[in-house]
Amino acid sequence: MGLREPPALPKTARLLIPGGTAQKLAYYTANPSGRGGVLAPRGWSCRAVSGSDGDALYVTPPDAPANLDDPWTGPQIVRQFSEGGTSGRFAVARIAARVFPQARSFAEGVRDEGMDDATAYVFAPWPSDQVRHLAQDVVSYTTPSGRNGLGSGGDGPVSSLTTHGLVFLIGDPAVEPSVRLLKVRLSGNDAALYPAIAAEMLAGWTPPENRGSSASEPTASGSATAVGLVSEFYGALERGDGRGASARVIAEKQESGPFTAQALTKFYGSLDEPLKLLSADQAGPMQVKVRYRYRSGRKPCNGEATVSVVQTSEGIRIERIRSASGC
Repeated sequence: MGLREPPALPKTARLLIPGGTAQKLAYYTANPSGRGGVLAPRGWSCRAVSGSDGDALYVTPPDAPANLDDPWTGPQIVRQFSEGGTSGRFAVARIAARVFPQARSFAEGVRDEGMDDATAYVFAPWPSDQVRHLAQDVVSYTTPSGRNGLGSGGDGPVSSLTTHGLVFLIGDPAVEPSVRLLKVRLSGNDAALYPAIAAEMLAGWTPPENRGSSASEPTASGSATAVGLVSEFYGALERGDGRGASARVIAEKQESGPFTAQALTKFYGSLDEPLKLLSADQAGPMQVKVRYRYRSGRKPCNGEATVSVVQTSEGIRIERIRSASGC
């Protein structure tokens, strides 16, 4: 979609930074809310790419190539989000197959679609990786220098630097989970900054037991029902209000991917015929079936979708939307 101007960011951000590291670090993000960023050495720069499959933030030193297509095996920090409900499912399934056994059925389902190389789905960690499960849905890993692993993804040239990182599995592991991946390659004295970078990322993670479950009764401030919450979400989309719509999605998906305020405003705020919610009906204890209409270009969308919500500490929130109409 072409280059975009850097967003106007909040003047301040509240972060967890270990003592003695503040003067060496800066916070980099391309999200106008100030969320979804990463700590990295001061004096570096960042570039972001986004699409329906997810997004990625690349933070590199001044001597890195300006073109993201040029192979770069030097120091770099990448924060990547892959959306399991879109074409990002291929990346999610490949990673989940390696380190999240609970998502095996999802990964096998994506593999069996026959749209990707089946040999890329290996249900075991990379042989050279050192993997540690910090929680059921959080993995810490190290990919040694010169080796393929989570730190390289198995594509392109490998780095002579060791890669450290984290992997988060987001959502129901059996039904369209998403993945957030952190890759950190540092050299020299900067290598000592990795614990600070990882700690800040972990500080923003919410354990599953604190997110509520699909069996919980939907009791929340504001909308007290799933139908009410979903109706508010689509009402915000009708107005092109991406911020209002994104606020009704689980926190993990507000930071990256197609449910960020920026992405929702960009699409729904520029439609030739604004979205109109036609109906919203209870389809299960925590599911709502919706019908809507909009037009982008000449072809109208007469859409249907099933919206799944969960109980969180902030109230009920949308976890995923499965379209039955392709739009």
